[in-house]
Amino acid sequence: MTAEERKLTSWERSRLDAMPWAKWQEKFGISENEIIEKGLGKDLAQGRYTSLVRVFSSGDGVRQDGDASLRAYQTTKDGEFQLEVQGVRESLYIRNVFGKEIPEEMQKDLRERGSAGPLDINGRQQYLAVNPNTRAVVVCPASSLENELSRRNEVFGHTLSDDEKAVLAKGGVVKDVEMLYNGKTNKGDIHFDAFRQCLWSVDKNFAEKIGMKKAETNEQSQAQTAKNAQKQEESNKKSKGVHM
Repeated sequence: MTAEERKLTSWERSRLDAMPWAKWQEKFGISENEIIEKGLGKDLAQGRYTSLVRVFSSGDGVRQDGDASLRAYQTTKDGEFQLEVQGVRESLYIRNVFGKEIPEEMQKDLRERGSAGPLDINGRQQYLAVNPNTRAVVVCPASSLENELSRRNEVFGHTLSDDEKAVLAKGGVVKDVEMLYNGKTNKGDIHFDAFRQCLWSVDKNFAEKIGMKKAETNEQSQAQTAKNAQKQEESNKKSKGVHM
């Protein structure tokens, strides 16, 4: 038994054993041993998105390979495990999810901290999250936040007050509190991280990590270049007019 296998609980081990690995091996080129060796077994067993792993997907006679994040889930109809495979995206498209328009303020939250909500999607309250591995927008049920608030009274050493819990329950952010993380005390913000599905510290560098700041800078640079070119063109026209 490897070190990674010893980290798995019996419940996680039983869930992994119940997954259709032969089918996934044929369709995506992944194996149970590979997943465990890469330390992704716990995430897959618990229904969380994994870090990137190489997949070889085939369908309609076309075979592709690339890095992807995986998530295993069970269908309500027969309980069989299915595999969601998210390939890496070049850009983040966050105007809508499952056909639902995402309000502009939530789009801003997704860009800046990776989580937003709640949003009514098909009659259910859902929280939105950005998968930092693939830049895909995903959802998690509001019950995940409710469970967190019912079982937790502190986050990184900070004890949550009733007022702070009320803010978090609405998808808000508890700002500028002292937290202990990796043995260091720092001030920061707390929010519901819908990707991790738990209360967590806001990553102030999230936009940079998913390339949003770089994209915004490029857009601003292009806009400025176009503006300068327009000014130069107008200046040239005026100059020609003077000499006529």
